[in-house]
Amino acid sequence: MFYPNFIRTLVCAFVACSNLSTPPVDSDTPVTPSGQNIIVGYRTVSQAQAAEYNKAGTPVLNKPVVGIQLGNGVYTSPKAGDWLGPPGSWYCIIYADSDKFNAAAKAWIPKTSGSMKLWWNENNINSYIKSLGISDPSKTLRFSPIDGDDQHYQMLIPPALLSGTFSKPLGLTANCVDSVAKLPTNRVDYWSMVGMKGVAPPNPNCGPNLMEEEVEGVEKAPGCSTHSTVEPGGNPNNHS
Repeated sequence: MFYPNFIRTLVCAFVACSNLSTPPVDSDTPVTPSGQNIIVGYRTVSQAQAAEYNKAGTPVLNKPVVGIQLGNGVYTSPKAGDWLGPPGSWYCIIYADSDKFNAAAKAWIPKTSGSMKLWWNENNINSYIKSLGISDPSKTLRFSPIDGDDQHYQMLIPPALLSGTFSKPLGLTANCVDSVAKLPTNRVDYWSMVGMKGVAPPNPNCGPNLMEEEVEGVEKAPGCSTHSTVEPGGNPNNHS
């Protein structure tokens, strides 16, 4: 399969100079986890943006995103190919250092909180995050259903948590390939993440009978069990 020379140049240059634990790949190389990294998300991007990710070895944000349901930053999905792109799209897998990621603040962001609208209003979202007892919303991973599609979910990595020249808050690395079939099939489980605050919505991967008991022939999804969340004000509550 033929690809523009500049893509090959960018990828090969990065392979030659990088010492990251998760090596970048070209479009013909399947991706597998390595080192102490954990998979934290996937993205569907243009070929040009894939080249930027592969060159940097990490998700980059060169300009504000168009859709800001949860604020500015890098939006990811829990499963490869969850976000469909136009023909020619590339598919990226994003890893993080497990210790750094587990220590990061995380919050479920509902559409509203009382009479306050949250989605598409970052100031209100920041206020809501503070109400959960989190001191710095700018360094908080944000989770929600995609607006208009409550069966698909997203995680926002805000700019302050992206890797820079001198700072790697989450130890993020990224690799992009030209086919979703070349990525792992691992699904990121938002419902069992360490340090999550806010009331979790129903897990779409849990059938109606999977919350409390096993159903013959159906595997119980991670995150279907009872877990603890924190409502505004910082009070722990148990939700199934």
